[in-house]
Amino acid sequence: MMQRDSIYAASEFAARNQLPVSIKEQMLSHFCLQFKTEGYNQKTMLNGLPKGIRSSIAYSLFFPILRRAYLFHGVSNSFIAELVI
Repeated sequence: MMQRDSIYAASEFAARNQLPVSIKEQMLSHFCLQFKTEGYNQKTMLNGLPKGIRSSIAYSLFFPILRRAYLFHGVSNSFIAELVI
């Protein structure tokens, strides 16, 4: 959501100030690269953690969601935990 808002704001700024298309494209490219880099840094950071910690993070983030999903009604919590981890 933040990425879309930043790109929209940059486009609006460029249009409002009648900036050349090349400058607008440079601004948008910068934001896209910034968001790709942030995603890469997060992935690198997570991959650097031990598997046990990564599993705990995945369990904490996704187990409650899968447990409530209609597809998994009636399935044991241990099975859902194995899927998540």
